[in-house]
Amino acid sequence: MTRDLVIAGDAIGEAAARIRAVAASLGRADADCGAVRAALGDAAEVSGLRDAMSSFAASWSVRRESLCGTLDSLSGVLSQVDGGFDDADRALSSAVGLGPVPVHRGDGVD
Repeated sequence: MTRDLVIAGDAIGEAAARIRAVAASLGRADADCGAVRAALGDAAEVSGLRDAMSSFAASWSVRRESLCGTLDSLSGVLSQVDGGFDDADRALSSAVGLGPVPVHRGDGVD
């Protein structure tokens, strides 16, 4: 039995991009909350909803900022790993005399 490391397609790069997108979305939460508050208007019927949204957004603002930082860091590490696999593919290809070959973007099939 062989033990091959197979990276299916652009899985690591895609994961990095998706995590970056989640962090960006979380980073816009305060602006999104403000936009919803503005859309709700000043009607008394929705004052409870406005207040609850504002309270929730404020209560986890610090945690959200921390989470955004963690996600940004994770995305950066994944991007470095992705680049490392590309570098390894090129180095191994050169070492065995194959010349330029596609980087690790395989189809996930051994």
